[in-house]
Amino acid sequence: MPNSIHNDMWKEPDEFIGRVPKWITHWGIYSTFILMLLLITIGCFIPYQEKLTVEVISELRDNGEYKTVAYTSPYNYGRIHRNQTVVINLNEYPSNCYGSFIGRIINKSSFQKGNNYEITIDCDFQKAHDNDEQPLKILSGSGVIVLNEQPFIVHLFPILRTIIMVGT
Repeated sequence: MPNSIHNDMWKEPDEFIGRVPKWITHWGIYSTFILMLLLITIGCFIPYQEKLTVEVISELRDNGEYKTVAYTSPYNYGRIHRNQTVVINLNEYPSNCYGSFIGRIINKSSFQKGNNYEITIDCDFQKAHDNDEQPLKILSGSGVIVLNEQPFIVHLFPILRTIIMVGT
């Protein structure tokens, strides 16, 4: 008998403690839904650029213009196309003084030179050697090729890429 009285006394608090209040459940669901919706919306507007870094060498020709080439591995060769933007930083003309140079890919060679393929870039280095009396014969540096720009959400969920491609 004493045990049954003791169990009856603790039955009500156990039921109360075992239940989650409804307001916590409702606000938790609403806030999670709103947060996910906000993240998806922001992900649609933040751009994601897929980039590739290459070695760039420029040689001065007899006509006073530079022939600029970059070298890339066979793995990246198929990802590079004509008219893609290349941001070039030269070793001889630091980007903090002269800025970066913007170029475009005009040709890519189908023959391998060593372990790399050669890519021809159209870029004007005039602002670099405007103040020089004698321009340098060879310029070297690094270039960043912007391969692809898409919304960040598409990068996170590749299935969206196929949905977008089928729709267009």
